[in-house]
Order: sequence, then structure tokens, then C-alpha cells
Amino acid sequence: RHFQNFHLLLNAFGLMFEALPVLLFCLVWEALFFASLIYYFEPRSNIETLPAALWMVIVTMTTVGYGDRTPVSREGYILVSVLIISSALYMAIPVGIVGNAFSRVWADRDRVLLMQKTRVKILQGGYAAADIPELFKLFGSQSGTLTIANFRKMLSQMRIGFSEARIVELFNSFDGDGSGTVDPQEFVRALFPGAYADIYGTEGATKRHRDLVKSFEWGWRRMQEEIQRLPQYMPGNIFTDSVGLSSMSADMTIES
Repeated sequence: RHFQNFHLLLNAFGLMFEALPVLLFCLVWEALFFASLIYYFEPRSNIETLPAALWMVIVTMTTVGYGDRTPVSREGYILVSVLIISSALYMAIPVGIVGNAFSRVWADRDRVLLMQKTRVKILQGGYAAADIPELFKLFGSQSGTLTIANFRKMLSQMRIGFSEARIVELFNSFDGDGSGTVDPQEFVRALFPGAYADIYGTEGATKRHRDLVKSFEWGWRRMQEEIQRLPQYMPGNIFTDSVGLSSMSADMTIES
């Protein structure tokens, strides 16, 4: 927490690592492809083994150019020429991603450092990510949302120690949709992304299950209404299994 610029560096690496795995996979595939071709076309007196060809490819792709191994055959010269051009174009992609990640983090450095400081203050005060929803219910409305006044009161009671200007800035950082309120989901997602799924994942799954049960019950009631409207001359034993379906609906309601 004493090295704020180090946190910026970690955030930049976090953005960068999201895209680098695919680029590294393509880079390894290209290296193995050209190493196999060079090993096939070059005489054994020049390239003895496949690892030697791979070393030559890596040195060429990274523009180090030790010169300890060079092609001697016509096919080898052609392959290495294509490798030099393609690798120079390809290596510009990860360099651009790294530069863009650092530019984004540096431009957003004030918000990133404010979020990091808020997270540290909350943890130092003895609170955890799981306590945030209850705190929002305590200081907010029945839905758990906070206005700027309630948000300021909550941070004051938690002894975060921010000035009025920093509290307003922090509130605006959470209120990304401009609604004038902050809900606990936004708060936890921004400060504790790792704990967000643990806190709200089960709750979301339970809500989806309840919605599914309600939809089933509504469809079952509609079907019963349509059955009652059928003409009396219809066979009466077509829907004799309605009791079983009703019990199944009741069981699902109990489980939810």
C-alpha cells in the first residue's frame, strides 16, 4: 500500500494478460512451424537438430540476431526472409497492447488509486466484502441503494477518513450509469471483483430458479383454464394426469 505506482503497474499487467495468452500461443505456433521447415530444408551440417532450428528462429523473431546460426540453402534464405518480415509485423501487436494498457491505467490513475485506497481502508476497518450488502441495507433504502448523502454517512460511520471531495469523486466512480444512486452490486464489483461471484452468484441462481417456477405455474394455470373451456363431448380421460403435474408444481415451489 506504500507504493502507489506499483499498484498502477499491477493494474496494467492485469489488463495486458487478458490478451497476451492468445498472442503467445500464436507466437509459439509460428516458431515451431518455421523451425520445422528450416530443419527440413537446411543440411544437417548446418542445422543438426530441431532444437537448433528453433533457437535460430527465436533469435531471428526477437531481432536479437546473434549470427551463430544462419541459413546456407536457397530455401533456408527464403524461409528466414519471410520469418523476419512476418515476425516484425507480429511483434508490433503485443508491444502495442502493452503500451495501450499502460496508457489506459496512467490516464485513469487517480480513480485506480482511489479504489485501491478505499479497499485498504475497508479491510483495515475490519469489514469484509460479504459485509457490504448488509451495510447498504443499514444506511440505504429498502432496495439497498445509497444516495450521495447516505453514501457519505456510511463512509463516515465506517471511519474511512476521506474528504468531502474524495467521497463525491468515489461516489461518481461507482455510479457509472448516472442514476444518482449506488447499489451494493456496483460497490462490490468495483472493489472486490474476486468476491462478487461468491456473494451474488448463488442469489442470482436462486432468483432464476424462482422465476422458472413462477413461469411454470403460470403456464399450468393457463392450461387448466383452456381445459375447462373445452366442449363437454371431448373424452374425459385425456388429462387424467393433472394431479401428478399439480404435485410436481407444488414440489418445485417448496424447493424454491
